[in-house]
Formats: sequence, structure tokens, C-alpha cells
Amino acid sequence: MRTTNVFFTTALIPFALIVACLLAGCATSKVQKPDGLSGPSPAVRSDASIVQALEPVTGAGRVLVVYFSQGNATRAVAEDLAALTGADLEAIVELKNRAGFFGFMGAGMDATMGTATPIAGPFYNPARYDVVFVCTPVWAWHLCPPVRSWLRMYSGKFVKAAFVTVSGDTEPDKIVAAMIEESGVEPFASDGFSERDLYPENRDSYVARLAALVEPLR
Repeated sequence: MRTTNVFFTTALIPFALIVACLLAGCATSKVQKPDGLSGPSPAVRSDASIVQALEPVTGAGRVLVVYFSQGNATRAVAEDLAALTGADLEAIVELKNRAGFFGFMGAGMDATMGTATPIAGPFYNPARYDVVFVCTPVWAWHLCPPVRSWLRMYSGKFVKAAFVTVSGDTEPDKIVAAMIEESGVEPFASDGFSERDLYPENRDSYVARLAALVEPLR
């Protein structure tokens, strides 16, 4: 009986650490970030259209931008990429209820466990496009479940892609690696943005990084 109790306690340690980290982030942050938390991002956008700062891409063929966003940040990056490339734009719709405390905790757990959650049937088929951009927020320092579901659904069915992450402070390499594994595609470009990149005072840096993402298509 002692051995069983020790094993059970040890097995709970990783879960307890995850819960503690998520609760600590919720208790200490005045604004929710899309990194480590599943709440909406309070990102601020410039009112200026991105095409006023960058010349749109021409001749890239059919382009699709796919994203998931509970708030503003990931959606803002996806919309700017679509405006620059003349792309069709699709929001991934998660069917799992994330409302309330248990929804919040479940989001972090699903992301940490690498769960692919149910999503609504996509409207656009990425296999019919020449280029696909996939934009994802970061939950609990991992790829968020609905984007994992979309990538898994179309694994191996598109060949030219760029991957974009949006988080509080997580480096993109780990998330991009998970996106590669799920999609079976090595991206021609990738980058990781944070919500602060969308603040007006960081506009020049943000525009330069968008330019780098679309430059291979020119």
C-alpha cells in the first residue's frame, strides 16, 4: 500500500505543477496573454492598413491564411498576411466549450497533453492552394489544440506553408516543430510574434517581420 501511494503521489506532480503555473499566471497577470493562458489577447492594432506600409505580393498563386484566435492578436496577424497576399482567410472554429474556470484549466491541459480537439468543418481545402499560412496562439507553452486538429486533418495534403505563432513570450521554435510534426510540411518561413509587437510604438519592427515572411513569395 505504501508503494502504491508513493507512485500515485509522484504521478500527480506534473499535473500539479501545470495547474500551479496556470493559476499563478491568472493571479499575477493584469492582462491575459495568449502564452501560458487560454484567455483572449488584449492586443492593440494600428489603424493604418498594412498595405500602406508594405507592397502587396503578386504572382504567388492561390494563397490561404488559416488561424485560430480567441482574441485580437493572432487574428490581427492573419488578417495582415491575407491583405498582403490577397489570400482567402479562414478562422478555425473549436467546438469544445472553454467557458469558465474548468474550460480555462482544460485548455491548458489539452494543449500540454497534445490533444486535438473537435473543430467545425473547414470551408477551404488547403490542398487547392499554392501557399498556406497557418497562424496559431500558444496555450500553456504548447501548440493550441484546435490548430493541432486542423493540421492533423490536412497532414500531407499541402506542400508549401509558412507557420506563425503568437504568444506572450514563448520562443516559436518548439511550437513550429509541433506544427511540422502534425502537418508533415517543412515551412518555407516561420516567425513568432507577441501581442506587444502589435502595439503602435512597435509598428516598424512588426512591418519588417511581416515583410520577411512574405518575401519568399515575391
